[in-house]
Amino acid sequence: MIPPEDSKYVLVLNGAAASCIVVPKEATKGELDAAEELQRYVEKITGARLPILTSLDDSATFSILIGRASARSGLTFPDLDRESYIIRTNGKALFIHGADDDGVFFAVCTFLERYCDVRWFWPGELGEVVPQRSTLVIPGIDVQETPAFKWRNRGPGGPLWGGKDRISKMRELGVTEKHIEEVQLWERRNKLGGMKVWGGHEWGNIVPPAKYGKKHPGYFALIDGRRDRDFEGFDGKHGAQLCTTNPDLIAIFSAYVDDFFAKHPDYDALHITPNDGGRFCECERCRALDSGKRLEKNPARPVITDRIFTFASAVASEVAKRHPDKHLMNMAYSWYIDPPERVKINDLVIPQYCLWSCYLHDNKEKKKRHYLTAKGWSQAAKSVAIYEYFINGSWPDLPRIVYAKIAESLRYLHSIGIRMYQAQAGDGFAVNGLNYYIASKLWWNVDVDVEALITEYYDKAFGAGGQSVRRFHQRLQRAWQQAVEAGGDPSCSSFATSSVHRLYPLELLHECEDDLRRAGSVVADDAIRRRIDFLEKGLRYVILTIKAVTLTKELESLGVAISSDTISDEEEVVRLDRRPEEDLEQGGSVGELTRSSLRAWEERDKYVETLKDDFVISYFWIKYNDTNRKFNPIDRLTQLSTSLPR
Repeated sequence: MIPPEDSKYVLVLNGAAASCIVVPKEATKGELDAAEELQRYVEKITGARLPILTSLDDSATFSILIGRASARSGLTFPDLDRESYIIRTNGKALFIHGADDDGVFFAVCTFLERYCDVRWFWPGELGEVVPQRSTLVIPGIDVQETPAFKWRNRGPGGPLWGGKDRISKMRELGVTEKHIEEVQLWERRNKLGGMKVWGGHEWGNIVPPAKYGKKHPGYFALIDGRRDRDFEGFDGKHGAQLCTTNPDLIAIFSAYVDDFFAKHPDYDALHITPNDGGRFCECERCRALDSGKRLEKNPARPVITDRIFTFASAVASEVAKRHPDKHLMNMAYSWYIDPPERVKINDLVIPQYCLWSCYLHDNKEKKKRHYLTAKGWSQAAKSVAIYEYFINGSWPDLPRIVYAKIAESLRYLHSIGIRMYQAQAGDGFAVNGLNYYIASKLWWNVDVDVEALITEYYDKAFGAGGQSVRRFHQRLQRAWQQAVEAGGDPSCSSFATSSVHRLYPLELLHECEDDLRRAGSVVADDAIRRRIDFLEKGLRYVILTIKAVTLTKELESLGVAISSDTISDEEEVVRLDRRPEEDLEQGGSVGELTRSSLRAWEERDKYVETLKDDFVISYFWIKYNDTNRKFNPIDRLTQLSTSLPR
């Protein structure tokens, strides 16, 4: 029964509870979490604390029935897909019914957003918007929803920094558990989740080189006529590729998968993706399975998709005998990014196409190529997942405001039948949080009005300052768009390849500062003022980074080798230091420019440490890029600086 449009139901009246929350007597943890979430936010909005009961109170004016408590009313609900829910008013009750615990919690979050005007724009209390009112009235409701994507994940998973996954490495770097939990809670409130998938580049975990290498070198790739190598030197992620035509490996993989699902029966899929990097097997049996094609971006490398998915399908055939309801996931990546030419992929295998990347889709040729590849994979397998790079190991968490391209890409992928999506993302919500917020909404409802979401983001989070904040984002958005349209990829894999100082020149960033200053000048609300401060902190990180890069690039242009300590040594710096000042674009000596560059990086790094546990920047990815991609030349500058005369 659909309630009349003019129906009104009172939950709180003049600061006093006018309704109660009812849960089953033997409520699950998920049902209790949902009830407490509803109770918490109604109290934040009105000051009234709705009681949570385990039985209907006949004297109650209005009841909110959570989860299986709905069944007591006699009202029947249809079978629902995983995570789906129904929110419905009927008589003197509001029914919040879900297919499972996730569905119930997501239903409460939807109710709080849609009918109580609560928002969670980024993690932590500052990122939430909670209206204040003494009376809470809701209309008649009849809503039934199911997620557009059945896997909605801000990854990545599996080995990432050497053999460590992202969360383990964050803990090692000193990021607190509270920070990690707050991000996970934000994800849950914005309905991320779905399928449970473990891992990433997993070959090194399944066939550890230190365990098998010396005794069974035949398990590993033949390279330049040899299989023996430094098996003990494996870093947990790169190299140590396997010979996938060795029949013994199918049994080893199958046993590993059996053991995983026995220990983790709640998981839906396990990755069996090769290790990162290259150096794949060159034996005749492996090469015979290849299509003969070469990679478009690197013609020196063969396309090896058919051999990789022939092996994955063989493993799946064995696994299906014991786990017919489970899946194996294998990235479509690197030398095996193109769809297969020959192999029929087993239905239990889910290729995960690493779409690199919609942030480049202002370039029409790149967009066309990515869409064609995605379409090819959607036709090659029963189920396909996406791995998208909102941030990556070649980007030190500088702005990349591309929510429009994310929306366009997601809608296309959904239209060709893709229902699983994982993004490589970070915690830099003051820098790129708008991308994460918009993506979370599209993963649930691919047809959501993105422009309406953007408008409410600026209006609700920033009030009267919203238009100035929008201009701030638009400046950065245009800069990225223009660079990509010109045919380039402004990302960088090291300091040597970085052009971020040209992408976001300091003049542009000072205009951005003015935008945020104007936003702050027109707001009086303390929470809104602090949200603008939050963005200003993110912009300060960007400015400090660009300043450091700009100075160091100037130093490099004068003949000082920054990216390699084998080209110019300390004596060369001293020699260059004697060049006439008129030769130097910024004035001053090479020595002073070296010291200025070093001070700029030191200031930037010191500032980054103050933000480690906030949600301003992606501390993990900044440190990853500084260390693994050699974006930060501070060690080299320190080495050069110490040789200069004082």
